[in-house]
Amino acid sequence: HARVYGSSEAPNFSGSLPGDSRERRLSDDGALMPGNEVRIGSAAHPEEGMLRGPCVFLGYLDPEDDAAAFEGEWLRTGDLLEERDGRVP
Repeated sequence: HARVYGSSEAPNFSGSLPGDSRERRLSDDGALMPGNEVRIGSAAHPEEGMLRGPCVFLGYLDPEDDAAAFEGEWLRTGDLLEERDGRVP
């Protein structure tokens, strides 16, 4: 068993690593996949998770939908996130 963090807009953004113990795999949502970044805080909420990196989609078919989904190059998740030592707890 392993946990991951992601969405349809950012699938498998983080996940367990091969060397993680079972306890570690089940205790958090894993390490950020290579090139992915988390920023905490958006214009809407100080604890909203913001994502960017190669796992993030490029945008919606209707560009008007992108205005609510992105702040610059950061995807607004709507989730309250934390990031500690390159992992999503």
